[in-house]
Amino acid sequence: MDSLCHSREEIERAAVRLPCVPTDNREALIALGFERISPDAPTGYESHLWERAVDSGYRTVSMRNGRRKIVQRAYLVKPAA
Repeated sequence: MDSLCHSREEIERAAVRLPCVPTDNREALIALGFERISPDAPTGYESHLWERAVDSGYRTVSMRNGRRKIVQRAYLVKPAA
């Protein structure tokens, strides 16, 4: 994917099909429940990675009364100056 996801809706659609969604919208990530993977990393690669766990709706075999969680990741890209 060459383009960035700017809106909340674009991020949600892309998160279903991409392993890591590129975006420049930090506020949308927060609104969607994404959190920084390494909140203590002020700079570097880890400082831009975000993820969230969503309920897949399917029950798992290994857990009684449990549901499988799907981890979705996003990469926060700095806007071009």
